[in-house]
Amino acid sequence: MSRLVDMKLIASQLRDDVERVVHHLFPNGKKVGIYWVTGDIYDTPASNNGSFKIALSGKKQGMCRDFNGDDTWFDLLRSEEHTSELQSLRE
Repeated sequence: MSRLVDMKLIASQLRDDVERVVHHLFPNGKKVGIYWVTGDIYDTPASNNGSFKIALSGKKQGMCRDFNGDDTWFDLLRSEEHTSELQSLRE
Protein backbone atom coordinates (compact mmCIF):
# COMPACT_ATOMS: atom_id res chain seq x y z
CA MET A 1 0.00 0.00 0.00
CA SER A 2 1.45 3.39 -0.96
CA ARG A 3 1.20 6.47 1.22
CA LEU A 4 0.34 9.83 -0.26
CA VAL A 5 2.81 12.57 0.51
CA ASP A 6 1.31 15.87 1.60
CA MET A 7 3.93 18.28 0.28
CA LYS A 8 2.21 21.32 1.80
CA LEU A 9 2.35 19.68 5.23
CA ILE A 10 6.02 18.78 4.79
CA ALA A 11 6.88 22.30 3.62
CA SER A 12 4.99 23.80 6.56
CA GLN A 13 6.76 21.57 9.08
CA LEU A 14 10.17 22.36 7.58
CA ARG A 15 9.45 26.11 7.71
CA ASP A 16 8.37 25.78 11.34
CA ASP A 17 11.74 24.23 12.19
CA VAL A 18 13.90 25.88 9.51
CA GLU A 19 16.78 26.85 11.80
CA ARG A 20 17.29 23.28 13.04
CA VAL A 21 17.01 21.92 9.50
CA VAL A 22 19.55 24.31 7.97
CA HIS A 23 21.94 23.85 10.90
CA HIS A 24 21.77 20.10 10.28
CA LEU A 25 22.23 20.38 6.50
CA PHE A 26 24.81 23.19 6.61
CA PRO A 27 26.92 22.82 9.77
CA ASN A 28 29.63 25.10 8.34
CA GLY A 29 27.12 27.93 8.10
CA LYS A 30 26.33 30.61 10.62
CA LYS A 31 23.42 32.79 11.58
CA VAL A 32 23.74 36.34 10.28
CA GLY A 33 20.70 38.43 11.11
CA ILE A 34 17.65 36.62 9.77
CA TYR A 35 19.71 34.39 7.44
CA TRP A 36 21.69 31.17 7.69
CA VAL A 37 24.78 31.78 5.56
CA THR A 38 27.30 29.40 4.02
CA GLY A 39 29.57 29.41 0.99
CA ASP A 40 27.32 27.41 -1.36
CA ILE A 41 24.77 24.59 -1.50
CA TYR A 42 27.56 22.11 -0.76
CA ASP A 43 28.27 23.82 2.60
CA THR A 44 31.68 25.14 1.64
CA PRO A 45 32.79 27.39 4.50
CA ALA A 46 31.94 30.97 3.64
CA SER A 47 34.64 33.45 2.80
CA ASN A 48 33.67 36.99 3.72
CA ASN A 49 29.88 37.11 4.01
CA GLY A 50 29.05 33.88 2.14
CA SER A 51 26.89 33.73 -0.92
CA PHE A 52 24.30 31.06 -0.09
CA LYS A 53 21.63 32.44 2.24
CA ILE A 54 18.49 30.88 3.68
CA ALA A 55 15.87 33.08 5.33
CA LEU A 56 15.16 31.94 8.89
CA SER A 57 12.21 34.24 9.47
CA GLY A 58 9.96 36.77 7.78
CA LYS A 59 7.83 36.41 4.69
CA LYS A 60 10.62 34.58 2.84
CA GLN A 61 11.28 32.09 5.66
CA GLY A 62 12.74 28.89 4.25
CA MET A 63 13.58 30.46 0.89
CA CYS A 64 17.18 30.45 -0.25
CA ARG A 65 19.38 32.02 -2.86
CA ASP A 66 22.97 31.66 -3.98
CA PHE A 67 24.11 35.21 -4.69
CA ASN A 68 27.27 34.00 -6.40
CA GLY A 69 25.85 31.30 -8.65
CA ASP A 70 22.79 29.69 -10.11
CA ASP A 71 22.24 27.00 -7.49
CA THR A 72 18.71 26.52 -6.15
CA TRP A 73 16.92 24.22 -3.70
CA PHE A 74 16.39 21.84 -6.61
CA ASP A 75 20.14 21.54 -7.03
CA LEU A 76 20.43 21.00 -3.29
CA LEU A 77 17.81 18.26 -3.28
CA ARG A 78 19.48 16.53 -6.22
CA SER A 79 22.93 16.69 -4.69
CA GLU A 80 24.03 13.27 -3.52
CA GLU A 81 25.74 14.79 -0.50
CA HIS A 82 22.47 15.93 1.11
CA THR A 83 20.21 13.07 0.02
CA SER A 84 20.93 10.92 3.07
CA GLU A 85 20.70 13.92 5.40
CA LEU A 86 17.28 14.86 4.03
CA GLN A 87 16.20 11.24 4.42
CA SER A 88 17.28 11.25 8.08
CA LEU A 89 15.33 14.46 8.71
CA ARG A 90 12.24 12.90 7.18
CA GLU A 91 12.47 9.96 9.59
